[in-house]
Amino acid sequence: MALTEQQARAHFHEGFLDADAQRLAGMPDAELALWQAGYPRESAQYVLAEREFQRRTIRHQLTEQFHLEERLAQRNRWWGVVCAFIGVFGALLGVLLGWSLQPPAAQSVAATSLSPLNPPSLSSASKGATPSAASVPSVASAATR
Repeated sequence: MALTEQQARAHFHEGFLDADAQRLAGMPDAELALWQAGYPRESAQYVLAEREFQRRTIRHQLTEQFHLEERLAQRNRWWGVVCAFIGVFGALLGVLLGWSLQPPAAQSVAATSLSPLNPPSLSSASKGATPSAASVPSVASAATR
């Protein structure tokens, strides 16, 4: 019985050597199915044909997934561009609306008082409001207390 098992293994390995993966990959599906049907389920040729069908199925699924993701990326890119234009338009509209709704007096005051060329002038009342040196206690007199 050990002899028949060894013969079965040798026949199985010969089946792998006889069947070329490149030749199986080049066969159309119908021809590969006919070729597979000519061998028993336990044979190496049947296993190779089964693996080739699995490879084709996986390749088809990956190709389909790639195309779906590519279409999704194109749509997302389009929506991104649309949203960017909406954002720029909204910002410009906000600036124009804010500028047009500002009262005219505030526009002129803001233009003159915030200009670096026209610093605000100090009035005489604000000059006298600064504390004099006599009214501020010195650090030395505070330390002696």
